[in-house]
Amino acid sequence: MIITDKAQIKVASLKESDKLHLTTSDELECYELIESDLKLPADAIFTRSSVAYLSDGTQVAANTPRFEQGRFGKAILIEEGTTNLLGTLSPKSGAKVTTEITHYTNQPVFYCDGSADWQGIMASQRVTLTAGTEYTFSVYVYNPSTDEGSLNIQVDSDEVSNENIGIVVPPGPGWHRIVRKWSPPANRHVSAIRFENMRRANWQSGSNQCYMTAPQVEAKPYATSFIDGTRSPESLTIPTAGILRPQEGTVEFWWCPINQPANTMISQHTAPPIIQVGNYYQNNSWILWYGINNELRLLIRGDNATNWTGTWAIISGLNWYQLNRWYHIVVRWENANTFWVFINGVKYGPYVSSQPFTGIAGNIMSLGRLNAISGPSNALFDDLRISSRARTDEEILTAYHSEKPLPADEWTTYKLDFVDKVRITAQGQIICNEFIEI
Repeated sequence: MIITDKAQIKVASLKESDKLHLTTSDELECYELIESDLKLPADAIFTRSSVAYLSDGTQVAANTPRFEQGRFGKAILIEEGTTNLLGTLSPKSGAKVTTEITHYTNQPVFYCDGSADWQGIMASQRVTLTAGTEYTFSVYVYNPSTDEGSLNIQVDSDEVSNENIGIVVPPGPGWHRIVRKWSPPANRHVSAIRFENMRRANWQSGSNQCYMTAPQVEAKPYATSFIDGTRSPESLTIPTAGILRPQEGTVEFWWCPINQPANTMISQHTAPPIIQVGNYYQNNSWILWYGINNELRLLIRGDNATNWTGTWAIISGLNWYQLNRWYHIVVRWENANTFWVFINGVKYGPYVSSQPFTGIAGNIMSLGRLNAISGPSNALFDDLRISSRARTDEEILTAYHSEKPLPADEWTTYKLDFVDKVRITAQGQIICNEFIEI
């Protein structure tokens, strides 16, 4: 086996159960297969009681995290639950299921050849849409033309013959997920929802071929990732005993919101959190929220807070925020009651709690979810580091500009980077991506 020049090996102890062994000639021997699958530490608890899908269509088992492309390598996805109101798909007469082109959700792909305007895919089960509720329709469309098109969603119901909802389709090639929000004017007992054959911008029939797959209807004002049934909400919690000090500390990570515009939530009870330390709604806890009136807010509840009488901090001056953009988030506290927030190296604060911290409620920290009460934040999280001291402004700014994962140093009490530390190449080389102990 060959050690790359990136490897730093420290021999702490060698036992028969060790997977790696450093020989006297400085060769690294592997006793057994080292799995490259990403796994969370044993003390980190991830929950999702249903299956879900990665962006490439791979199904992920219940209570198994979804790792997607991160700021550095991989990141963990924390997303809310949802139900796709559409039932089993079946082709409208004249539409065709094809294997000519596939989609990463592995759902049936329907081909419309343009010979009839009403070709499309439909849900065979009846759905009740409630007046005043905002629904989000989404579907993946492959437009083989270089011209923009228009896809029609036709909602057939018992009360009226149909209602048509138009969606602009970008020109091809490639798959596009197109999304349209719609609120029915009155209750509709829907007998069919058809994603119909696409027309060109001039609304002329003929030669209007398109491919469609993975349609979804959700009772919410934004689209979440595709699911062919019901996806349970996701949460990631980390015990804090021996990890977080109430007197001082720093939590740093990269965060990327993937859906849900900030102005969709107007209450602290329903707004999505970014991070929560301590049990929700208890003393000795703090929460960083976003999405409340387009604001970022910090709620600090010290030892003697009651109800919502903790310290509210509205963090202003932000160009807040853009979907699918990575943000470097840092929360730093000192003197058991003084907090600072850093967004992409910019410092906000201080925010001072009227009561000091004497512990961490429940000895728990949650990313993107408030103890299953509200949220989650529908975001990717990467490169989490918890420190036992309040890191300096200079350290935080350097970390933001470094373009590298944060190192684990003498003050690091916890690190989640979602990057394989060791892997074996096809040529049999052992690649050590960072300092490891064996």
